[in-house]
Amino acid sequence: MLNYNTILLKVKCILIFIFLITIQESTAQLNGTYNIPGHYADLDLAIIALNAQGVGAGGVTLSLGAAQTAPVGGYVIGGAGSSIVSGPNATSATNTVTINGGGNSITAFSPQTVG
Repeated sequence: MLNYNTILLKVKCILIFIFLITIQESTAQLNGTYNIPGHYADLDLAIIALNAQGVGAGGVTLSLGAAQTAPVGGYVIGGAGSSIVSGPNATSATNTVTINGGGNSITAFSPQTVG
């Protein structure tokens, strides 16, 4: 026989589970201008967010305010499982991705792997 505390605990667990699912599914697409650093600490984190969340209406501009160093393996925009490749959050003629260097450099990891 279940007591009141056990039932209450189960209800709380179910509500927390529903809340966590709702948070994950409500991630907004990127649109507008994002300053790096500022909105994101570096270009790598901005690209990770872009791949996960996709492109919103009007497109997105990633504006560099400082020089960046690419991670090992470089940057991958799109790729397997990315939201910007297909589906409602994909890039299009009107939902574009622009990287504005602002005169800053992006240094590639060295040495580069052939291929």
